[in-house]
Amino acid sequence: MCRKFVNIFNLFLDLFLGNRIIGPIIFDENLNGQRYLEILQNQIIPAIRENIPEHHFNTVWFQQDGCPAHNTREVREFLHQNFGDRVISNSGPVLWPARSPDITPLDFYLWGHVKNEIYEFEPPETRQILEERTRETFTFLNQNTISKVVRTVLRKCQKCIESNGRHFKD
Repeated sequence: MCRKFVNIFNLFLDLFLGNRIIGPIIFDENLNGQRYLEILQNQIIPAIRENIPEHHFNTVWFQQDGCPAHNTREVREFLHQNFGDRVISNSGPVLWPARSPDITPLDFYLWGHVKNEIYEFEPPETRQILEERTRETFTFLNQNTISKVVRTVLRKCQKCIESNGRHFKD
């Protein structure tokens, strides 16, 4: 997710909670720890709190990948303040499972789908066209498809648990 041109954020945890996607969040700057912290504080966490009843917030798990900006001390502290030990990250209380894209819907579904939609006819010639196509793709994501993706993740997580974290055939 560390891309200079366009950064698209989706919350894995919100897929589980409400079959919704928060995003995309598009910005001009390179993603660094400070910028990511600002996005968490001003956009992502408020969006989660807006979409989830307050009494359910203490059951939310926050998952992020190994992007260096996701793992700065300030980001870790902020996530700990909001989620306690319910953070899955390279440097969180629950370690990001190495080489496990098959249990992350961002990797096995969303990014490929978004890319296919954006580049379906021809590559976008301008940043404005890229942003418009990205927003349209997120707007028209089918909720039934997202629900199927969530069920697939749950099934894969269960298989991972049953195999005690070892490789399993899916």
